[in-house]
Amino acid sequence: MSSLRSDSHHPPSDDVDDPLILKLEKPLTLPMSFDSREQFWWNILSLSGRCLTTALSLSFLVLGLLIFSRMGELSLWEQRGFNAITILLSAFASLGLGSMFGYLGSMLRWPLLARAKYKMQDIELLLAMPSPSGSAALIFEHFREWRLSMTTLIVLIYLLVNITGRFSIAIFGLVFNLVNVPVVIPPTLITNWDSTILLTRNATDTGVAEKELRSYLDLTEGGLATLTRRPEIDFNLNEFLDLTENTLYTLAVNGTVLEQDGNTVEFTYSIKDFNGIEPVSSDHTVHSSASCTMFRVEGSEYWKNYSGSDQASKNWQDENNGEDIAEVIRVLDAQNAWAGDGSEWVTWATPLAGKRNGSSFALIHYPPDVVYDATVWECTSTLFERKGQAPHPQPLFNSASLFLLPIANEVERGVVFSASVLTSTTEVVSEHPITYTRSSVTKSTDTGAPNPGVITSTSAWAETSTSLSTAYRTWTVTAEPVRAGKTTSIAYRWFGELQSRTSPSVGVQKLNFYGNGERGSDIQRQYYSLYVAALIARLPIAAIAYGNQVFPRKLRDPKAGPTRHVLTTLEVKWHRVWIAAGIVVVGQVLAIMVVLYYCRNVYVREDSYLVTAELLKTVLSKIGDGSMMTTVELEDALDKVLKGPVSYGTVSGVQGDYPRVALGGNGIRVTLEAILGWRKKGSVL
Repeated sequence: MSSLRSDSHHPPSDDVDDPLILKLEKPLTLPMSFDSREQFWWNILSLSGRCLTTALSLSFLVLGLLIFSRMGELSLWEQRGFNAITILLSAFASLGLGSMFGYLGSMLRWPLLARAKYKMQDIELLLAMPSPSGSAALIFEHFREWRLSMTTLIVLIYLLVNITGRFSIAIFGLVFNLVNVPVVIPPTLITNWDSTILLTRNATDTGVAEKELRSYLDLTEGGLATLTRRPEIDFNLNEFLDLTENTLYTLAVNGTVLEQDGNTVEFTYSIKDFNGIEPVSSDHTVHSSASCTMFRVEGSEYWKNYSGSDQASKNWQDENNGEDIAEVIRVLDAQNAWAGDGSEWVTWATPLAGKRNGSSFALIHYPPDVVYDATVWECTSTLFERKGQAPHPQPLFNSASLFLLPIANEVERGVVFSASVLTSTTEVVSEHPITYTRSSVTKSTDTGAPNPGVITSTSAWAETSTSLSTAYRTWTVTAEPVRAGKTTSIAYRWFGELQSRTSPSVGVQKLNFYGNGERGSDIQRQYYSLYVAALIARLPIAAIAYGNQVFPRKLRDPKAGPTRHVLTTLEVKWHRVWIAAGIVVVGQVLAIMVVLYYCRNVYVREDSYLVTAELLKTVLSKIGDGSMMTTVELEDALDKVLKGPVSYGTVSGVQGDYPRVALGGNGIRVTLEAILGWRKKGSVL
């Protein structure tokens, strides 16, 4: 705000040539009317800037608490960073509060100067009261000289509020705490795979696996039940099923990565070690992939990737046809293990070669085939392990057997299974009872009666006869196809429950691509083959992932013991945060409202050294040269010249045109709002 300057004072004649004195070349600008509302909004604007500093500092402080509390365990440098940030933001918030309370103090001194008359010593102390040291000095002098008054009480209250407000940021120290929790980390445990059929040395002896080890199919069904979900297939749809890329990804196994590259589907699983019950990475990954080729079978003919009637076919009944697919079809047809249209089971088969060696039976890996009605898939599969980015130097699992085990595991050796036709003739004897009912009527006359008449009687009886007949009934029953079998060339097994997610063949009954004699689009044929490839590739991964969870564990290092360290986290009581922020905000608002109300009828000067000097000039001009006097000498000299205490108020201008503010004794006006009708519009030019 522009300050009020008296136009009645002129420099002494001996200062006319002083270069520091501004020469008036133009008259003062016209005064403008004083508007108390303008003063009010100016004060609000000045206070808002100071409150904004506090608000931003507190907002960033709360944001920092939120971020660090969500980081979990804090490292040493993170703890140091948190401490530095909280101290820095708290200091900025305290600076904002101190600036605001200082401004309120500079406003408060003007109504205090106007409410009573003071000696120059008190005026000096009141002008310095915005700072805590200035307020304390005034209170100290009043108590020392025992000059207690309402001014002393008001300044005391202001001092307490000023100090409390500056220190109120410390309340945020009660809302959070760095918690040190002693943690005991058990030694690293690894899965004990020794008792599982998945290991290479165990998988080659299916006799041992069948009797002593947990079944491979048991492991895969456990993995499918706990780690997969039902694929997105409409099992009630009777039309051709359109698959999408999303359908493929519904076959994913939890905790694995499913990727599709061309016609190949690959599952990647990272084997977990354990710190107690907390899984940790072992840097050991297992990769299982498969790709499938679709065949159409009709009668004795079959086509690879059938695309039209002009495509050449092959005859699977031809014994000279040595293709694996032809051998598989011949055996399944002979063993009545072919899944026809509408069957709720799907046959898996694989060529094998083996030799007996005591109780062991060596299995050599061949691609598995999946057969359903007119559609057959011939698949190739691969399983390998990595340690980091390199091939694992000591792989755990037998890639040659894990794809064969679902079919060959628990198949009795030396027994050839086949379907059978049973004819039964039974003698049946039937008993046929027949009942006849007879009746008779007899009439007689009693002649000796006083009134003679006719007497009628009726008799009824039943006769039953039984006849026996003998017949012979004959019927034929075809036995259910065998669930599993083995010949010298292939092993096969069929899987049912095709709508259950635990079935290795879930959904395959809806993939009879050539069942209606018409082929679908090429993209659908690819999706059908990718779906079957995913079913094959995920079986060993499901078994391994499930075994990683349920098998017993052992120490990775037999000599290792538990380790101990301190876990440091940030604990924040959020309800306390909002209470502390509310206290600070409400305290600021109340302090501002009280001071604004107290200053409502007083012309509040700016917090400026020039404004203060202008005001003091009204009394300092009454004494001679006091530039070399001390503060005490000036106070004594002014008290003598003024001949009594003075107060802050207004006096009329020399020419009686407009009032001006001043320090004075007699003739000073206290009710400033009623008198202040003008103030200068600008400074001299």
